Amino acid sequence: MGTTAHTSCEKEATTRRRKHQGTPGIAENNDSTRIPRLWRLEFPSEISASSLSFCGYGTTIIALLRNNKSPTIKRTAEFSNEPNSNNEGAVSSKISSLSSFYEITKVAKTQARGMTEEFRSSGLPWSGDECRSLIAGGSGVLYCLPALFCNSNPLEQSIWLTQALISVMADYVYVGGDSWIHGIDRFFATANTLLVIFRAALGLKIITTTIAVIPIYTFILANQSKQIMDLQGWIYLHFLWHLTSSIAVAFTVHLLHTCPDFNEEYSNSYSLLHSLCK
Repeated sequence: MGTTAHTSCEKEATTRRRKHQGTPGIAENNDSTRIPRLWRLEFPSEISASSLSFCGYGTTIIALLRNNKSPTIKRTAEFSNEPNSNNEGAVSSKISSLSSFYEITKVAKTQARGMTEEFRSSGLPWSGDECRSLIAGGSGVLYCLPALFCNSNPLEQSIWLTQALISVMADYVYVGGDSWIHGIDRFFATANTLLVIFRAALGLKIITTTIAVIPIYTFILANQSKQIMDLQGWIYLHFLWHLTSSIAVAFTVHLLHTCPDFNEEYSNSYSLLHSLCK
């Protein structure tokens, strides 16, 4: 039925064109009987005049869309494909921020659950024989580093030495099995992390708190590795968590114990302390 209608429209257009060509004295500007000139609409010449009739408007659209030589169509396509960099950047930034916030929230909930209802659970989807690693578990000894920079405070030294011992016990000796040591390790790690950040925010310039970003990020990635059952990824990232967090804490403890006594006179040796100490 569609083919018959289209053929009828073509015949109608052909009849009108013949009448127009054979009738002298018709003004050029008489639009009632004249077929519109293709060049005035910037249509390519290969589109037939019959497609411009009222009945054939659908054919006109299809022909234009299939033909990429028309300046009008080409410009329309270019305009529709122009990227809106500002909007895309804003949307991408919002998505990234929401994703990061979601991951941090999820890890915080998991950590809180591990200190309450799942206190004895290792939180690992593997057995002890599968995930016991000297790299991931033995690296907990690195938490002895902060103790080297707080000689003037024996209590703080004992806290970090205790943290190192508990970390090795939880992540190496009792890894993969249920034990009270897992909940104690989470409690110590969480409390010490928050305490160091709080002390840095009060006793140092606020920029020093950004040191915590890298360790926290590795901790989040290590938890993601557990969720996707990537054992090697977890071993590597848990080692990085121990490494980066112990170095960050040691550096922060060093600043906390050095800044109160450092000479504020400008010199090359004190330039770093001058930018970090209050």
